[in-house]
Amino acid sequence: MNKRRLSLDSLNWTPLDNLHPLVCEQTGDRRLADGDLTDAMADGRVRTMRRRVHPRADEPEREPLPASFWTNYKIDSSWPRKARGGKKRLLVLERAPRLEPLAELPGLAPEMERWHVVLRGYVFYASKSDCKKIWGVDAASTEARPPAQEVPVNRGRKKVYDRVALTVIAFALFELRKQGQSEKTQADVASELRTWCKDQKEKVPGNTTLNEIVRVAFQVRKKWKASLKR
Repeated sequence: MNKRRLSLDSLNWTPLDNLHPLVCEQTGDRRLADGDLTDAMADGRVRTMRRRVHPRADEPEREPLPASFWTNYKIDSSWPRKARGGKKRLLVLERAPRLEPLAELPGLAPEMERWHVVLRGYVFYASKSDCKKIWGVDAASTEARPPAQEVPVNRGRKKVYDRVALTVIAFALFELRKQGQSEKTQADVASELRTWCKDQKEKVPGNTTLNEIVRVAFQVRKKWKASLKR
């Protein structure tokens, strides 16, 4: 893909550890997030780089990663141990497992142990702008996100959003398309629903709640459309 080279010290980079939970919100499953992120990096839609934690004198501290790097490696959030702060550890593993023979038993073929090479000593980063195009505005944030700012209607107590009503609106937004327009993604509808709330001077739910409302609307719409084919 033709993209302008991104400076390695740009503020446009975000650690994969920060990005992964946001993609989980969009996919609803950490393993799906592992696959979607790895695929996007492997096909060049998301630019990546890495930094060495303890570089030697003859090694660069920062280096860009070609898309082909992610055809040999993948991210994995299933590691059982947790990092400091209780967060699930996100590892970069070699895709194909290594095979190592175990002790041979007399008269039997040797057993093989399968294990994955884990890349350690690096911090991996992705381009915020690339991620924003795929997973929506929330994926561009690298900090803990406070709830979205509400739009006050009048002075005094702010209006409380109606979750059921917003689910209905999200359902309608999925259906509201121009002729020839492709199916909307959940990220598209989440963005439109946020804008709708602001335009109507309704209280805007936090990002997690907003994405959950859109996800429910998407699932209900999917079941509804399937019932029409019976």
